[in-house]
Amino acid sequence: MYKLLFVALVAISSVGFTSCNVLQSASKAGVSSSMLSKIGNVLIQDMGSSVLAKSGMGSMASKLNMGTKLSSIMTGDSMVGTFKNMLTSKYGIASKKVDNAYSGFGDLKDVATFIGQNASKKFLSTL
Repeated sequence: MYKLLFVALVAISSVGFTSCNVLQSASKAGVSSSMLSKIGNVLIQDMGSSVLAKSGMGSMASKLNMGTKLSSIMTGDSMVGTFKNMLTSKYGIASKKVDNAYSGFGDLKDVATFIGQNASKKFLSTL
């Protein structure tokens, strides 16, 4: 009887620890939808006031949403440089990490997810 109880206790404990690791890994890899929404709002505001304003396209900021393709906004090397600099300076992400990830950005949701996974704790605590 005690052997069966012991085996059951070990089985339940191991399942519990495994589940915790899976949940922790998922939370590190992903960004919650509420956090993604907050980051997206800040990103769109920053795009308008920083990247688009410097290129004379500030009025376009009101048309941005999370599905906006980054390639439709970034029209030149200067804008790309300003954008990468914004990610580094405003969100505390290392420039090498931004450079490596840039080619994988399809839309602003991709960028917001990247920010959620890589931004400094200081920035994320302000949301």
